[in-house]
Amino acid sequence: MIWGKAPLESSPDGFFGHAVVDAMRRGTRLIVIDPRATWLAARADIHLRLRAGTDTALGMAFLSTIINEDLYNPGFVEYWCYGFDELKDRVRSMTPEKAAEICEVPVEKIYAAARMYAEAKPGAIQWGLAADQKTNGMQQGQVTVALMAITGNLDAPGGQILPGAGAGHNEAGFGFEKGVGKDLEKKMIGLEEYPAYCMIIFNAQADLMLKALETGKPYPIKICSLRLARAIS
Repeated sequence: MIWGKAPLESSPDGFFGHAVVDAMRRGTRLIVIDPRATWLAARADIHLRLRAGTDTALGMAFLSTIINEDLYNPGFVEYWCYGFDELKDRVRSMTPEKAAEICEVPVEKIYAAARMYAEAKPGAIQWGLAADQKTNGMQQGQVTVALMAITGNLDAPGGQILPGAGAGHNEAGFGFEKGVGKDLEKKMIGLEEYPAYCMIIFNAQADLMLKALETGKPYPIKICSLRLARAIS
């Protein structure tokens, strides 16, 4: 499921677009959620061309369908998921019929997409900046992760792979930590105060970075773009 993401154009977060095409050639079925008619959307099994900004309602309708039709993974839910009963009660308010009106998509496509994802075994969701950069992006993220969890697609080959302890899931997963070395890594601003934040995405903590820029503590921050560095050199 490609949700508000443009992997062919941008290969974001290490998710290389050509891998989607390669998977499709091997028979992988594809759901695209995007208001635009993209190249991938035109070739997807299901394209949900929803009204922009209504993704969370759509995700809740997916959850409602999967739970009500017993398409979730009961073993995974019982062993690993907290608050499933509360989630079940919450999504009752967003039926596919209601979401279809909000999102302006055919209700049968909502049912079909929810069932396809739940029955894929495994299934994966890739979401992009279209989710991150809107007012209810946090809520959409919570809904999306809930979809991954209740279907048992977390830490499953072909689903959402979780890294080993300390490996990170974003920039650190690209091997940057090996490139900078342990000594430089220890200088990461915020590492002591926010170790999970810094080590998961291998970035300085944003608030403390701003303070360092303003105060020069714990050390002055000097920023030089790669293009400028090349010009200087």
